[in-house]
Amino acid sequence: MKVAIVRSTLHKGSGQTVHIRELTKRLSSKGVEVEVFTREYLGDISPVRVAQVKFRGSNINFIRHFGFMAKCGMMIDDFDLAHTQYHPGIFVGNFVRALKKMPHVFTFHGFAPIRSWTNPTQRLKMLDHTLGTMIALHSGVDKVIAISRYIQNVLVKFYNLDEGKISLVHNGVDIKRFNPGI
Repeated sequence: MKVAIVRSTLHKGSGQTVHIRELTKRLSSKGVEVEVFTREYLGDISPVRVAQVKFRGSNINFIRHFGFMAKCGMMIDDFDLAHTQYHPGIFVGNFVRALKKMPHVFTFHGFAPIRSWTNPTQRLKMLDHTLGTMIALHSGVDKVIAISRYIQNVLVKFYNLDEGKISLVHNGVDIKRFNPGI
C-alpha cells in the first residue's frame, strides 16, 4: 500500500508534525510506503520522503490554499490513499479523490472556536479554516479520524458530520519514552 500524507506546513516541534513523524514511522515499519507532501518543511520526519510543494503565490495568504491544492493534487499520483491533516490539506484530499478516484481520510486534530481569538488577523484565519473545513468535510472525505471524544462530538454537533463517517483514534504515545509506571 502507498499512502500520501498531506500537511501544508511541518513546523519544528508542532504537535501535528510529531504526529505525522510517528505515524509515518509506524506505517513504514508495517511495510506501507509513505510520502509526505508539504509547502513548508521546517521539522525533521526522516527517514520518510518529504515532497516540498512549490508554486507561484505560495506566500499570499488565502490564495496559497488553492495553489497548494492544485500543485499538490498534480504531484500525488499512484497512491492508494490520501491522508490529510488540517486545513488546507483537506482540500488536496478532496481534489485527488475527485480527479483520481483516490480514497480520502482526514484527521481532525483540534478545534478552536473563532470567538476565542482576539487578534483580527488570527480571527479571520480561523474563520477561513472553520468555513473551509465545514465545506470540505461534506464534499469529498471518505472517513474522518477524530483524536478525542471531544473532537468527535464537535464533528457531529458543530460540523454536522454523520457519526458513521468518524473513527475515534487517540494520538499514540511512545511507551519507551513516556512510561506511566515511573
